[in-house]
Amino acid sequence: MSFRTQSLPLLALFSSSLALQALAGLDGKSGAATVTVKAYWLRHGFSCANVLQKQAIDNSFLKKPQTVAQGLTFGLYADPTLTDCAIARARALGPSIWKKINEGVRKGGDKERAGPGPKVFSSELVRAMETAIHNFPDAKVMPIPFIAEHGLTSDNRPIEWKHQQEKIARNNSGDYQVPQDPILWDPKVNGLNDREGSGTDKSNYKKFKRDFPDKLAALYPEAQDGDEISVVIVAHSGYMREHLTCDLRNDEEKRKKKDRPKPRNNEVWLQEYTTELPSQETLSSPSPQKRTKKMREVEASCRQLFADRDNFPEEPALTCEKDIRRCSESRRPTALLKKNKEACGIEDTCAADLLGKPRGVLNRGGQVIS
Repeated sequence: MSFRTQSLPLLALFSSSLALQALAGLDGKSGAATVTVKAYWLRHGFSCANVLQKQAIDNSFLKKPQTVAQGLTFGLYADPTLTDCAIARARALGPSIWKKINEGVRKGGDKERAGPGPKVFSSELVRAMETAIHNFPDAKVMPIPFIAEHGLTSDNRPIEWKHQQEKIARNNSGDYQVPQDPILWDPKVNGLNDREGSGTDKSNYKKFKRDFPDKLAALYPEAQDGDEISVVIVAHSGYMREHLTCDLRNDEEKRKKKDRPKPRNNEVWLQEYTTELPSQETLSSPSPQKRTKKMREVEASCRQLFADRDNFPEEPALTCEKDIRRCSESRRPTALLKKNKEACGIEDTCAADLLGKPRGVLNRGGQVIS
């Protein structure tokens, strides 16, 4: 019998084995789903470090060197919280943002699988977690690696989780409730022991695009080809401007080659991606094959959630004591507080146009009261 004749049964057996593996999903490929990811990126609210930075920017070093020097310590503020005013704004803006996002969720796709709405993610920094918590108090927030702000200064480096918990629970005004257990650590998605923390990859968009499909596959095990999966991701202005493809410049600004603007606090940009989610067999394998596919941006898909940027207020014009009660006593913008003290006694500085609502004044609980 020739070698060729002997090899035929072996080839047939090998082919049958491959077919059975494919049917059973053992090849690590069957069960994979090609989906569209609609990622609603949201910039965090105004932080206690931003207040100090504002003091430095608003003054001349030649005229007021001590004032500017104090403001420049914002980089030493370890993983800062949101200000009281930022939380009030988040609580006021959140319902309209959530409603608008859910209007864009396609029926028959992720809406049937996601339950009450899109999953909510944030960076591992406190200000991003808090923005997610107070914009979307009914959601569980999942911090994930690779989407923190650039830089190695203390304000852009996550501290230990036990200390972050203390900051998130801080409520010096009593005007709002922090939801119970608002942060979700899921070993299959964002295990607490898997945090990137202050590592060198804390701000790595390429790794985010390669890692995120695995997280979605764990959360949506029944995903099918053609599904749309909507998610909210709370991140940072520098990160969003550098990596997302939104360009909000007008023709004149483009002609003059002006820098692309950063998103405002709480502003939402929608970026669409396509990706193949790994099969559940690949995901659960003790030694999964190295993934070679990652999310890819859909061309010309980045856009604002709301066409009018003025739906998202600029940073507060004044800095008042009641607006920064959550901030560290050792990092207070004393010059700004002194400068604005008289004006703070006359008006509430959280005044803003809020997503179609008439101009009004926010109280500490985030309600328009005028």
